[in-house]
Amino acid sequence: MKNSQSIVKTRQNNILDYIESNGIATVNNLSKLFYASPLTIRRDLDELVKAGKIERYHGGAVAKERESSDRTLNLKIVACKHAIAKQAATMVEDNDTIFINSSSTALLVLKYVTAKNVTVITNNAKALFAARPKDSVLFFTGGEIRTPKDAMVGEFAVNSVSSVTANKCFMGCAGVNPTKGPMSTVLQEASINGLMYRQTYGKRILLADYRRFDCIHPFSVCPITEITHIVYDSSVPLKTVEPYKKLGIITVQAKTSNKL
Repeated sequence: MKNSQSIVKTRQNNILDYIESNGIATVNNLSKLFYASPLTIRRDLDELVKAGKIERYHGGAVAKERESSDRTLNLKIVACKHAIAKQAATMVEDNDTIFINSSSTALLVLKYVTAKNVTVITNNAKALFAARPKDSVLFFTGGEIRTPKDAMVGEFAVNSVSSVTANKCFMGCAGVNPTKGPMSTVLQEASINGLMYRQTYGKRILLADYRRFDCIHPFSVCPITEITHIVYDSSVPLKTVEPYKKLGIITVQAKTSNKL
């Protein structure tokens, strides 16, 4: 009995990780991914709703945003993240080696990659359950895992990232400002993110939805001049991105859609 309960708990935790990484999931997709019947998945989702960890909609579930309990706003945020990730994925080419940080938006890029033989290096433990190309190769930095984002940080992760290079990186942020650059709420994550930028010899792509611009946080990741591209959603006013264009950064607007 205890073993059975443990299996259910593990599956529910993995489902939660998948939903938080992807923002949204359908019952049918979860059923295929975790080899469980749709009825079992619905029960799992109901339990996660009772625990206050996700929100249900007909046919699936969405991640629960801490800053808002408004379902409409949550769906907008999810749509923006997917739009940004889908646009960013077009920048990935065959045989690329890419860095992905602990950002949920950055992790979503893998869902939309169509390039072949892509190597992914990440400090995001949730990448284990994230959708990605079947022929891609996934490397984890290792390190201490910090909850709730499951970000790998610390000296072990730093040493790991220091020993490799990538030709592109896709990085989310807690905030970004033309003067302060990308910022993080966590010092250990800021240091890893900055190191990934420095270890990238090609495009260094920042992913930022409308909530991130001019949102100030305590820990700077890197100078704004180290960023080559910013991908943002259509809710961001054009005047907001003008200062970045003047700095020589390529700004790319992702068209937001309600279809995920």
